[in-house]
Amino acid sequence: MPSKPLSIAANAILPPVTMLCTAGLFFLFMPENAGKLFYTNLVFTLFLETIFFYYLYLLRKGPEALSFPMLAAIGVSAIYYIACCGIWILAYSLFLFLFLSFKAYMALHIIMILLWVIGGTIVAQFDNAYKERAGLAQEKAQELNLLRQRMKLIVGRYQHAMRTAAIVPPDGGSQLEILCNKIGGIPPHGFRNEANRAQLETLIDQCGQLLETLEKAETTDEIRKCDESLRLFAREAAAEIGQFSLKAKK
Repeated sequence: MPSKPLSIAANAILPPVTMLCTAGLFFLFMPENAGKLFYTNLVFTLFLETIFFYYLYLLRKGPEALSFPMLAAIGVSAIYYIACCGIWILAYSLFLFLFLSFKAYMALHIIMILLWVIGGTIVAQFDNAYKERAGLAQEKAQELNLLRQRMKLIVGRYQHAMRTAAIVPPDGGSQLEILCNKIGGIPPHGFRNEANRAQLETLIDQCGQLLETLEKAETTDEIRKCDESLRLFAREAAAEIGQFSLKAKK
C-alpha cells in the first residue's frame, strides 16, 4: 500500500508541476511571431498530459473506480490517442503546415477527439453491462451458498437423529449426502432463473419437513418409516436437481 506522502505527491503535486514545466518550456522557446498554432499546440499538449495523469489516477484507484477490463481499454485507447495526437502536432508544426491549412489541422484534432469519446462511450456501456452481470452472478452465488449451508445442516441433523435412535440406515444415509453434493455442484449460472431457485428452495423445505417428522417420531418403527420416506425423497430430489442443472448448462 503506497504511503500517504507518496500518494499526495503523485496525485496532487506531480500533475500541476509537470504541466507548469511544459508551459514554461513552450514559452521559453516561443518564436517571436508566435501565432494561433503555438497556443493551440500548448493547449493540446496540456490536454494530453491531463489525460495521461487522469489515467494514472484511475490506475491507482484500481477496481474501486472501474473494472479491470475497463481500465485496460481506457489505457490502450488513451496511449493510442496521445501518441496519434503527439505525432500529428509534431508533423504539422515541422512541415505539414506548408501543405495543409490550420482548419485541416484543427479538423483532424476534432475528429480524433470525437472517435476517442465515441469509443470510450461504447466501452463504458460494455463495462456497465459487465458489472451488472458480475454483480448478479455474485448475488446468485451467495443465495446458492446459503441453500447449500441449509442442506448441510439438514444432513447433520439427520445423522444426529439416527445416531440418537441407534439406527443405521440401509444406505448409511448416503442419499441425503448425494442430494447435498448435488446442490453443492450446481454452478451459479444454473441458478439464474427464478424457477430453479424456487424449485431448489421447495425441495430443501420439503426435506426439512420430512426430517422434522423423523425427529418427532417416538418408536423405532416410526423412525424407520420416516427414514425410508426421507431417503426416497432425497433420491428423487437429487435426480430432479440433476435435470435442471443439465438444462442450465445447455
